[in-house]
Amino acid sequence: MTEFFTTVGAVVIISMIVAMIFAVIYVIRQFIRERIWIYKYNHRFDKPPTAKCYCKDCSFFGDFTNRRLCRKHKEFVADDFFCKDADPCKAESGLAREKRDKETE
Repeated sequence: MTEFFTTVGAVVIISMIVAMIFAVIYVIRQFIRERIWIYKYNHRFDKPPTAKCYCKDCSFFGDFTNRRLCRKHKEFVADDFFCKDADPCKAESGLAREKRDKETE
């Protein structure tokens, strides 16, 4: 009978040690993830923007019925937004758009 209790005690102690090891590993992983997130948060503006132009200068911005519609993403945007998928207007189409906007105002 003492061998049974010795075996049960050894199993319990080993399982507690394994559980503590997993808890320590979990705490270390959470700490590392938090430090990585803090680093990314602090350095989020280090890179230059990827946008090529403002939304108002994009060839997909506006149509004849609604000037604030982005035809590429099918959503309404402000003039001063940036888009990573921007395609800058050519000079002729940009001047035509400005002329059309001035006529409608």
